Amino acid sequence: MSLPVTASVFPLIEGVNLAITCKIIGERSAEFIINMTGDPSFYLTNDGVRLAYHDQGEGPIILFIPGWRLSSVWWQFQVNALISKFRVITLDMRGCGNSDKPIMEYDLNRYAKDIFGFIHAKNFARVNLVGWSLGASTIFAYIDLFGTKFLSSCTLIDQSPKCLNDAEWNLGLRRGAFTREEMNKSIEKLQNHDADYISNFIPAMFSDNFKEKLSTDDLKWMIADALNMPAEQAFLLVTDHWNQDWRGILNLIDIPALIISGYRSLVFDSRSGEYLARNIKDSKFELFENSGHVPFYEEPERFNRILKEFLI
Repeated sequence: MSLPVTASVFPLIEGVNLAITCKIIGERSAEFIINMTGDPSFYLTNDGVRLAYHDQGEGPIILFIPGWRLSSVWWQFQVNALISKFRVITLDMRGCGNSDKPIMEYDLNRYAKDIFGFIHAKNFARVNLVGWSLGASTIFAYIDLFGTKFLSSCTLIDQSPKCLNDAEWNLGLRRGAFTREEMNKSIEKLQNHDADYISNFIPAMFSDNFKEKLSTDDLKWMIADALNMPAEQAFLLVTDHWNQDWRGILNLIDIPALIISGYRSLVFDSRSGEYLARNIKDSKFELFENSGHVPFYEEPERFNRILKEFLI
């Protein structure tokens, strides 16, 4: 299996030619996508978009939703650890990974509709949703639109209910520093220097200690995976994400919720996770002291153990 990355659109980033990265991902995909052998299956949305997914194991269903621009490859350490007791589904959202990349329809409500449509089409009675970052916001959008229909539980990983900070809210992006002014600066960078933005953002997701363990090849495939989503569509999605405020729907979450934050995350202050735990009635909060924004990748054994205990 290889990930379909269009090499011709990739520029040079700090001496890393991402066209070469595409070749690395294709040749070493089995290493990166553990237990995801062969081609993915596809689900056709109600607006004609093919979403790629892998479906493995038996038992209670876990559906993993990745973060902004990223594919199911990021759940590699969860798949093998969970398929002995669970039916594990890893989904590439529209615009990402092996899924189609239409020109329009990139916002959290559309992502939520895609998840709902997938669950309904598969005739799943109950599903445990696990969302990371923008994937967690996709769960908020799902519950806002559909309530907790078809859901057994939700797991929200390192995401605040409100990204923008203001005079009354300081638990948003960049540990409280992401104001509307900073958002406008980020918009300019995304529109004019997308590849540079991503080449800086990906390493910044990890704690300093873990970042030192990442090889050049690790960073290559991570950056390439993000840049696989076309820049214009990524921009549409993230600006919608940044402008949402989900605090008003937290009282609608009437299923068990596991909330996970990385203490060393530079993306969100872990206090945003504590806020979610206080405002979701049947919730459990877990702080990963040694992780940044990606605790399931930085501390996979602990993450998998906690998720299993929560779901069983």
